[in-house]
Amino acid sequence: MKNIKKFNIIFLCLIFFSLNLTINLRAKRAERIVKIGAVDLERVFEKSPGKALAEETLEKKREEFEKQKKEKEAEIKKLQTEYSNKKYVMNDTEREKMELEIQKKILDLKEFINKSNKNLEDLENKLLEPVIEDIKDVIRAVSIKYGYSIILDKSTYILYIDSEYDITDEVIDELKVKYKK
Repeated sequence: MKNIKKFNIIFLCLIFFSLNLTINLRAKRAERIVKIGAVDLERVFEKSPGKALAEETLEKKREEFEKQKKEKEAEIKKLQTEYSNKKYVMNDTEREKMELEIQKKILDLKEFINKSNKNLEDLENKLLEPVIEDIKDVIRAVSIKYGYSIILDKSTYILYIDSEYDITDEVIDELKVKYKK
């Protein structure tokens, strides 16, 4: 009997010690203060020097595309004018041949436009992907620097936040520094 009582006492002591340890660990976790901040991602993206560089590159490609497109359109227009001027003096075979050539040029132009648009879209994604990663990295670094646990996107679902917790300007400044290097 004495052994059973000793065992029960030891067992109760272990349970008490375990509960006490669990309560202390939970209390320590509860003591940690969670600091929440916000950033306006739309504004950061618009002000990002990386975005400006990407847009500059894209604009050059767009201009190149437009130049080629206009050349192709001028070629078609020239053929159509030539066809209009000569269609009554051409025989059926010549007329049919020229109509097919115009049709082919129009199809080539449409294909060129589709392909160019796809290429521009792919290039835009390729150029903006590193910019977005840079923004994420800078937000992470600024959050750590100022001790934030959570950062929310101010441009979605946040109706109000005290300006003290808005790190948008700090993120933009850090991005400018990063792109000066």
